[in-house]
Amino acid sequence: LPLVLPLLGFGVAAAGLWREFSQLRQTRHRLTHQLRESHEATVLGHRVSIMSDDSCFAYSLPRRAGGIVLSRGAVASLSPAELAAVLQHEEAHLRQRHHLLLALLGGVTHYFRRVPLIQAVRDAVPHYLEIAADQSAKRVTGTAVLAGALLKLGTSAGIAGDAHARSAVLHAAGSERVRLLIGAPRPPASTALAVAAGAYTVMLLTAIVSVNTPYLLAVVAGC
Repeated sequence: LPLVLPLLGFGVAAAGLWREFSQLRQTRHRLTHQLRESHEATVLGHRVSIMSDDSCFAYSLPRRAGGIVLSRGAVASLSPAELAAVLQHEEAHLRQRHHLLLALLGGVTHYFRRVPLIQAVRDAVPHYLEIAADQSAKRVTGTAVLAGALLKLGTSAGIAGDAHARSAVLHAAGSERVRLLIGAPRPPASTALAVAAGAYTVMLLTAIVSVNTPYLLAVVAGC
């Protein structure tokens, strides 16, 4: 029984991964189909797809699904320096494989959303990945330029209303991140959540390993 229960947990996690990647594959296929209406161009040394849309947005798909996508409105509205900051932000998403990290997190935790703190982690990780991309971009372009670009950018209407699409893409938008970007103090609740989530994860893994290791060794030893 102690061996069956963890195996059941792994099976549930595997089912969640299969579900997540299946849905993401369908969503990305749809988004890639929409990109047929775009045209490819090289902008400040980056290969991008430019959508014929006057709203101001930018996002990235995995490279094989389209890579960096800009709207015509973003190209027109952002200064060259701001555009460079956005491109650096999106390139950081691709370079650090944030899409894969989100997909793995979403799949493994899908059927465990009601476990304490799991949903909080699911909500927080995408935000922190955006912050990680911000940090990479600001080291190249500077804080003021990146903050100005974030304040101008929005989310395309097609992505904003679609939960699967929001999880399929990562986009350089979100004025709520500007406060952290310019060095405002982090809210105490954010630090408390990070510490609690880390402690919870360590305790959970320690309990699983300590309980099941003797049984696994017994199976391996044949006794």
